[in-house]
Amino acid sequence: MTEDFLKNLIKEYKHLTIYVYPNHGYLGGCVMRCKREDAFDLINTTPEE
Repeated sequence: MTEDFLKNLIKEYKHLTIYVYPNHGYLGGCVMRCKREDAFDLINTTPEE
């Protein structure tokens, strides 16, 4: 992850991190990133996550 993207950090939780979406074409857009490296899609997340 690039340092520029880390500047967009909104909040960090136990299982995920939320960032402001770098393309500001969408008002309020954000990126939710799962902290578990092998969870590439929402279907790969657990109910707790």
